[in-house]
Amino acid sequence: MSQVYRDLPLRAAAYASRDESADKVKVVVLFEPVDAAALLKSAVVGLFDEKGKLSVQATAEPDNLTRTPPMIAAVPKPGTYRIRLAATDANGRAGTGDVGLKTELTAADTLKLSSLVLGVAEEGKFAGRLQFYTEPTAVAYVEIYGVTKGALSADLELADTENGPASVRGAMRITGEAADDRHIALGGIPIG
Repeated sequence: MSQVYRDLPLRAAAYASRDESADKVKVVVLFEPVDAAALLKSAVVGLFDEKGKLSVQATAEPDNLTRTPPMIAAVPKPGTYRIRLAATDANGRAGTGDVGLKTELTAADTLKLSSLVLGVAEEGKFAGRLQFYTEPTAVAYVEIYGVTKGALSADLELADTENGPASVRGAMRITGEAADDRHIALGGIPIG
């Protein structure tokens, strides 16, 4: 999977979250053709470790190719990977793209956090997005792990730089049962 194909330009992003296996991480790759009219026929991702060795490979299920954006999930060990996406469309065009990702959860005191994913609310459910068009609000989604007892709160801040002042700030809504170890935080960012 080292050859580059450019007939089908792609955009992609990868996100890490907790897997059921204690020694692995779930990686979700969202992708889409730049040409919105292209109908994807197949897609595969390979995760290459820092030595360039293929560690994990996953193929998109046909149902996942029809969603917007399409997605593929893979389950590697924590580490730093180059994620190679390869896809073909119904016209036989092929495209490849690479995304770098450190596949580990973020520590937040005694808690762990997934990657933050931007998307929209569709029919009451979160749906990841790579591009926004006419939406007035983007929804930020993050999973929180290791919650034991007590109240949980989260704030969402948007700043021009990592340590810069927040230009947008608001409380996130936390979902999940009190007895659960996993909760989901959702917050809106005005983008209109």
